[in-house]
Amino acid sequence: MLLGGGYGPVKGLEVWIKVEGTRTEAETGEQETIVFETRGRLYRRGEAHYLIYQESELAGMEGTTTTLKLEPGRVTLNRMGSVSQKQVFEGGKVHRGEYVTPFGRLPCEVRTSRVEVSLTATGARINLEYELLLAHQSFGFQALCITVREAG
Repeated sequence: MLLGGGYGPVKGLEVWIKVEGTRTEAETGEQETIVFETRGRLYRRGEAHYLIYQESELAGMEGTTTTLKLEPGRVTLNRMGSVSQKQVFEGGKVHRGEYVTPFGRLPCEVRTSRVEVSLTATGARINLEYELLLAHQSFGFQALCITVREAG
């Protein structure tokens, strides 16, 4: 069941978000995992759901707001702040974008192999798997799992 009433497009539903990101080095197979939890907002506008939260210092993006637009089979990431990025994740497709940091701009490309978006009455689960290329160089394979539950 999709998240229903009780929240609207302006205020949204206050949620607790757990972000687990694992990067696997393409050449060595070495893995690095970052996990952080934060509060955010989840709301629905039209047929899409939106998840908004502040990035952490742990991920090197303090001062950045991340918005995820959740649609069946497609997730659009939009970051604004100390880091800017707009990226689309769609299974079996390649999407190009740009990663903007205080140190400059890098062309960014994702080759998405898996997109799963599950919305329930009490939260959501988002699973993304993709290869990330920055400045035309592989940054390894990424697995991102975001778990969302109602705060309180």
